[in-house]
Amino acid sequence: MKTTARVLLTLDCHRDCPYCVNKSSNIMSQARVIKSFEELTPYEEILISGGEPLLYPELIEALLKVVTHQKVYLYTTLFRYKLAKDIYPRLAGIDFTVHEDDTTSVNAMQGWQTLASHHEPKNNRLMLAPDIKRGLNIVPACWSTIIVKTWRYGDECIVPPHEDLLLYEA
Repeated sequence: MKTTARVLLTLDCHRDCPYCVNKSSNIMSQARVIKSFEELTPYEEILISGGEPLLYPELIEALLKVVTHQKVYLYTTLFRYKLAKDIYPRLAGIDFTVHEDDTTSVNAMQGWQTLASHHEPKNNRLMLAPDIKRGLNIVPACWSTIIVKTWRYGDECIVPPHEDLLLYEA
């Protein structure tokens, strides 16, 4: 059995990125549908992803009630203070992406960064698009990894060999 579950809580997203991996039939053909978060209990690591998982906070909260012994990471481009404040202590880390040079993305990054600065260090990764022109106030102590990279298109991506790609459908 694979050790990591990458769970697409939803395919809904507030963005329409042309390079979105979820638009790739190569990737999505490898996804297995799950109907219950109980199916995640055998895994050592859970990667909460989407679409944008923060669009459905009730799903994140429900998942975290079931997976109580695993390392859980959240992949997101949003920040919602109340939810973030409630779930951050339970997470092993976040993977936050600033896709574009826009105020919403930068403000969301700042929100996570401020929250992280009030907690013990975690495995937080910050991914930045190379075309961001504005100056960013990045606090390196809040991020274990900071990467600037050009996005690969979905058909150029693969599901890592140690991961199961799971699509949640209630």
